[in-house]
Amino acid sequence: MVTSLINNNGSIKVPLFSLIQINLLIEMSKIKTAAFITVHVGPNFGSNLQAIATSEILKKVGIQPILINYIPRRCTHMGYWHDAFISIKAFIKSVVKYPLFCINNRIYGSYLSKYVKMTSPIYPWNNLADVAPKVDLYITGSDQVWNFIYNEGLDEFYFFTGVKGNKIALSASIGQSALSKEEYSLLKDRTSDYLGISVRESDALDIIKSFNRPNQECAHLIDPVLFLSSLEWDKFTSPSLSKEPYVFVYLPYNTIDEAICYDTAYKIAEKKHLRVLSISNSYFSCRRADKTFRYSCPGDFLSLMKNAEYIVTNSFHGVAFSITLNRNFWCYLPSKFANRILSVTKLFGLSNRVLTEVISDEKLDCQIDYKIVNQLLLNERNKGLRFIEKFVV
Repeated sequence: MVTSLINNNGSIKVPLFSLIQINLLIEMSKIKTAAFITVHVGPNFGSNLQAIATSEILKKVGIQPILINYIPRRCTHMGYWHDAFISIKAFIKSVVKYPLFCINNRIYGSYLSKYVKMTSPIYPWNNLADVAPKVDLYITGSDQVWNFIYNEGLDEFYFFTGVKGNKIALSASIGQSALSKEEYSLLKDRTSDYLGISVRESDALDIIKSFNRPNQECAHLIDPVLFLSSLEWDKFTSPSLSKEPYVFVYLPYNTIDEAICYDTAYKIAEKKHLRVLSISNSYFSCRRADKTFRYSCPGDFLSLMKNAEYIVTNSFHGVAFSITLNRNFWCYLPSKFANRILSVTKLFGLSNRVLTEVISDEKLDCQIDYKIVNQLLLNERNKGLRFIEKFVV
């Protein structure tokens, strides 16, 4: 039923809302916009999926997100061929692997573009201030954005250097437990214009707090992938890839001792009557696994994680997805940047899931009580959303 705005005498009725109230409602209904930058390029499941998670988080608080499609030099075709001419052996190796480089770029790029709105590609030789979209908020996202080793020095793009506007950091990762004097000075300088900084590791928070900026909001937040529940990850997940129950082994890089990891996987598999599955971005299958899934997209990785009976990993995102998907997992520390894993397992009371040797007999039946973990997860998710909301209201 529509109420008439005309009085019986023909005059116009006075609206219930004043002009000021109407303007306020219009202002509140405006969709805020944000551009975020993160490490999202390359054949890395965690990097790809945390970019998707960041986009989804921003939507939760009423922000329209766009990903800065920044392609670091190491991820360009030019960067790929950089060391190819050092020797004949290096050249042959580069030629052999080049098709794989192109295939993975297509697989990961097409998957990400289905779920995240992105800018056109932006390269290190571009001026970010000229090509970045004009938005209400600029966000430095998660993953190794502030890792001086991983990024081969300081990458100005991950600080929006030269870009004018409101800036915050969302679960940014330094990755290094200690910085040199020069690195510390650079990080302090480049973050001075941020309204708020949240970081992914507890020791990174200590570094940020040591800058002594009373007007800058600082927080220790979980990785973006942990903000989404198992149910929320369903729409990004491929159908089940195995009809038989299995242990999923995920060792993407920096493996100290692959044999120990697989010895643990097979010890679990033997007792629980499971197969051992792995995943690969290369031409080759893992000779230690019963089956390897090759040329997989991030959705396949999610499927293997989500449907595994057990997971054995040395990856931070392997641990993070195990937690948010409520999987039983065991992990080994990688050779580099292990503080990320130590930080997240300690936060959720799961430090006992970190192994240094082959799993012992008494630990084989040790299960994770996810009632406790999920309550901690809920608290951390709410904490993260409150942090973001401070800068968009």
